[in-house]
Amino acid sequence: ELYAANCFRIEGLKRANILGPARRLLGETAAVLPSGQRPLELRILEAGLDLSDQMVDAGSPIRCLTSGEDGLLVTGSEDGVIRVWGDRPLRMVATISADLGPLSHLAVSPDGNLLLAAGQSGTARLWRTADWHPVATLEGHTKPLDVARFDPGGRVVATASADGTARLWDAASGAVLHRFGGEPEAAGLRMPAACFDHQGQRLLTGRSDGTITIWDLPSGRRLAVTPPVGSTLYGLAVA
Repeated sequence: ELYAANCFRIEGLKRANILGPARRLLGETAAVLPSGQRPLELRILEAGLDLSDQMVDAGSPIRCLTSGEDGLLVTGSEDGVIRVWGDRPLRMVATISADLGPLSHLAVSPDGNLLLAAGQSGTARLWRTADWHPVATLEGHTKPLDVARFDPGGRVVATASADGTARLWDAASGAVLHRFGGEPEAAGLRMPAACFDHQGQRLLTGRSDGTITIWDLPSGRRLAVTPPVGSTLYGLAVA
């Protein structure tokens, strides 16, 4: 089963009630980003934690977050800084200057060993979570990145961009494995959503016209394109 969501752009706490179901649908931690408020109120709805009185955004709005199985929470900010938080008790344990512009997306690899960050510069980077040492830089997109994800094995990364393309990368070396999209008929369309199937053999991408494309990863072939499902897709998940 394929799930798509187009309700992810949340601008304030008053709309938080729709974010919990959306994030549960995609199996991701939920965040609420108020506009221009200090200190930042951040609720981790999935875990039922209220961090609004404990976490301050250090002067820059938080744009994305992820969490690992070890209890660490990772936030990415408008200023391009990644902050790592421990939750027992809640405290900042590391900061990383990502040098990616405002951050768009964060992900932790399935084994917990790598952190992936994508930014508005059009570049993504990987770090080891053991010591936050940089591992690889993923360069090639010509416009901001909207999403970056690990495959189920944690060895391949997919990125999708406002340039209308998605790319597959080797997580260890940063080498490009495949490029998807960019067809003349899709000129001007963003590609803000992407996900792998459970076997890591298919990549699904969503465009700003509401269409979903299914790609075969071994060959790079386009297998199918769905009719538009509505407005711009901000999230995809396979159940």
